[in-house]
Amino acid sequence: MDKNGKGAELRVVATRYTRDMSVANTYSREARVGCAEFRVGMRIEVEYMDCGAVEVLAFSEEKVVLRWANEVYEVPRGGSVESPAVLMDNPYLSVDQVTMRFGYGQPPAGSAAILIATRDAEEDLTGRSHWWGAPDLPEDLVYPCVPVDDGEGGHYDEPLTFVCQIRCADLAPLDEENLLPHRGMLYFFAPLDYFLGEHGSPLDHHVAPVVLYTEREEGLEPYDLHWEDTGESVFRPAEAMDFHRVEEARGDGHRLLGRPYQEEVEEAHRGCLSLLQIDEDDRWGLRFYDCGMYYFLLSEDDLRARRWDRVEGALFYY
Repeated sequence: MDKNGKGAELRVVATRYTRDMSVANTYSREARVGCAEFRVGMRIEVEYMDCGAVEVLAFSEEKVVLRWANEVYEVPRGGSVESPAVLMDNPYLSVDQVTMRFGYGQPPAGSAAILIATRDAEEDLTGRSHWWGAPDLPEDLVYPCVPVDDGEGGHYDEPLTFVCQIRCADLAPLDEENLLPHRGMLYFFAPLDYFLGEHGSPLDHHVAPVVLYTEREEGLEPYDLHWEDTGESVFRPAEAMDFHRVEEARGDGHRLLGRPYQEEVEEAHRGCLSLLQIDEDDRWGLRFYDCGMYYFLLSEDDLRARRWDRVEGALFYY
């Protein structure tokens, strides 16, 4: 273990089941502690769970000794130990279990997130990370459109809303899990026009989003897409993007990576990380019905393999 605690860490994943152990009625939370923070007697609480704290009894570079629910567990470095299910007092959600994992060379995927802040910018954002505006696409990438029935036996192509482009080099210092490419450009498109106030949009949230990627960073030009009747650009004014890493896997706001903020979304898309989370924003008139969020979701394996075509979209709303 190094002095910063990055050589290993302890993760406590607490899972709560219904009495019949129905998989459809489970939920989990986790807590992480860097080993530099360890001390004998410390108690690790898991947020929103009533299963009781896990207590550290002893630790070394080889193992950590823990106590939970009056039982003692030795967890070797690089290994994990799962407790038996313990009946709790709650008559509805009453069977708790913890999994204790010790030793990671790097933080596990989805244990942190990258917050996005946007701001008005007077400088030219061509080739740089920006929200809204026009995507700076290389010639070999096609702007994603969806074929729509015109009601008269014909079809036309309706473009997806361009959300943002991200210069991957901006994320490299923050992506400790190495989930994303660290060079090139990522582009995000989704069916958001309706939620930006264009209620006549033929695309609803069931239309799949699109993520595009290019390794190119130079020689990119803004894509030209304009209204036929006025010649004006269809794109909203571009805003600059700033990024910083947070250790909370869940939270509100615009985020990259981490876990979906709502448990319902995570349950419906098991094994997926939140590649991009879009929150409501009054500055843009962006509202997801009464209240909600939109997600680009992708499994860790697909993310590491750069299988962008497997991105799933999800809208959560009240």
